[in-house]
Amino acid sequence: MPQPQRQDWIDLLRGMAVVGMVWVHSANTFLVAAQQAQPWYGELSFYHGLVAPTFFWLAGLMRGMAVRSRAMDRLSSSKPRRPAWPTVRRLLGILGVAYVLHLPQALMQPGASFSEMLRVLCQVDVLHCLAVSCLLLVALEKLPRGTSLAVAMLLLVVLLATPWATATRTGWVVVDAFLNKQQGSLFPLFPWFGFAAAGWLCGRWGRGIVPLGLLGVALAFSMPWLPGGYGHVWFFFERLGWVLLAAAVVKIGYNALSQTIQTRAGLGWLLLAGRESLVMYVAHLLLIYALPLPRQPLQLVLGQTLSLGQVAIVWAVVLLASLAVAWGAEARKNHGAR
Repeated sequence: MPQPQRQDWIDLLRGMAVVGMVWVHSANTFLVAAQQAQPWYGELSFYHGLVAPTFFWLAGLMRGMAVRSRAMDRLSSSKPRRPAWPTVRRLLGILGVAYVLHLPQALMQPGASFSEMLRVLCQVDVLHCLAVSCLLLVALEKLPRGTSLAVAMLLLVVLLATPWATATRTGWVVVDAFLNKQQGSLFPLFPWFGFAAAGWLCGRWGRGIVPLGLLGVALAFSMPWLPGGYGHVWFFFERLGWVLLAAAVVKIGYNALSQTIQTRAGLGWLLLAGRESLVMYVAHLLLIYALPLPRQPLQLVLGQTLSLGQVAIVWAVVLLASLAVAWGAEARKNHGAR
């Protein structure tokens, strides 16, 4: 499908999210348990929890922007709709990568039964949910009209049906893993699809970043004061508010500062991380959880034994190694395009 013109602020925000995700995985994996039990780490975990919604929102935003771009093209010409298969094939490839990344963890369980290995293999993480969320959006984009209403309605249905999905079990491991966390999934579709759908709506209608930032402030700071009883609803809207606020700050700040060559050069590594976010994601997961160094992955070599300063060092090393892989991937891609 046609991609909208690349916008550096999107790559910058996505790059910041990638760097944050490497930190989250490093801290959760290596920081000594006694430190993770401290109140300060609990407070920090809230901000850790903003990384994944940012990825989902940006994925939806890019799809919505592409749909808006196509709609404007059709107004100025008679171009037919482009086939969805290339996009579907790419998303299915991402879904396949997500399952392959779980294969080492599923196999590294001595004495585990086949059903237990299957449960681990099918657990839904960010890539699984992102790919399926975008596949759902692609399907809705093929409606002859009323796509925006359909996306908004599905967002509402997913959000309201989250309690039902949380308590549901079909007996099909692959399906249950997308419904709730009972199978060990961290990012089931309920309610995580909602962040991608919200991003799609923002990209499709493009009302300007300042109104979105103001909406973000309203959501982020009002949710904690509302009465309880709908925890998943407050969870969704509060985090969506922080994501919208972060997007507004990054876009406005980057537009103001990017006129200088020094600013663009200094942020080059973050922009690279944003452009090659999938490569960065896969590379850092392999480095921490899968690659034998030399006999066991880093997760088992170090465990939860490090101080905060030592975790920062490991995070920097993993980040630099992942950036090197991303740089190589982009260089190869650019060479192939010549």
